[in-house]
Amino acid sequence: MRISGFDGIYRSPDIDTSKEIHNVALLLARISSRLKSLTISGDLLEPKEFLRIAWPNLLQFTLADHPTIPFIPITQLVTHMPMLRSLSALHTTDFTKNPRPPFTFGIHSGPFLTETCPHLTSVSLSNFGISDPLFLQLVPNSLDELHLMAIRDSYKRGQRRPDRRDRITTPLNIDDAIALVGILPQFDRLQKLTIILDYILMQPEFVVALASKFRHLTSLHLIQTLERAVYHIPLIDDRNPEMIDALRLFPSLHELKITLDDLNNPCRGVPNQAAYQLFRCLPKLQTVGMVWKVSAHEEADFWNYWHRSMLLDPEPEPLPEYFEYIRGRS
Repeated sequence: MRISGFDGIYRSPDIDTSKEIHNVALLLARISSRLKSLTISGDLLEPKEFLRIAWPNLLQFTLADHPTIPFIPITQLVTHMPMLRSLSALHTTDFTKNPRPPFTFGIHSGPFLTETCPHLTSVSLSNFGISDPLFLQLVPNSLDELHLMAIRDSYKRGQRRPDRRDRITTPLNIDDAIALVGILPQFDRLQKLTIILDYILMQPEFVVALASKFRHLTSLHLIQTLERAVYHIPLIDDRNPEMIDALRLFPSLHELKITLDDLNNPCRGVPNQAAYQLFRCLPKLQTVGMVWKVSAHEEADFWNYWHRSMLLDPEPEPLPEYFEYIRGRS
């Protein structure tokens, strides 16, 4: 079941939001015992009412959009979800009420996730801080998937949106991320890892740090954020042997996904040769996915995927060199 919020950040002033939230709580109380999946906007959830509801069969819970008012750590909201397997807390910045990242999803005192949700296998978090107590409550031997992201509101066309480079919306930089990896326990069972945090570059030292804690990954999704005009992109315009060596530290890696967040440069085409070289250098790799983000509109993103079978064909041509491409457009 999905109870969605509204597009953008502004609503008509004549909406009775208190009654709206109350009606949502009544609906959930009636059907909670039968639900197996629930995605709900934080704008439509009243914490006190929600905490009175039992969820004996719920397997998947996603809290999206803005944080609840008042803010309640996610570890408290899931206290009555004993069968939960997938938990997502995907909060965005609420510029109308000023709850700003980093958000704190866990608390130092109980109840802990290990007690309330012992069957968790997948956790997704957004806009968090490296000191969040929740990270120490994750069970390394049971978690299969971990997704850590920086996300923003979905705006209607024409609505003023904050700068995508605004650090208020993306609290972690590369140093913070490496520090966070150092805090995390060893995840021997984890299969899928997503780290999509602004200002995180695909730097070899960061990937090496990941390999020290997530060695048995089969799927890895990283971002390369280009903060200024960059004319030579590692892994796209060259082999980048240091990065290749770092990726080799994942002996079971079958899928690699790369997001190129690049608002300062034009997309020079589909990086077919880059995917070809990755397959050639990483024998276990089966799938490569890349998206080149060149627009502030998330809906403009377009993914390209390649399978290892492309090695049966001749090596594709490289992308045009940056200045050559610019001259060709003029």
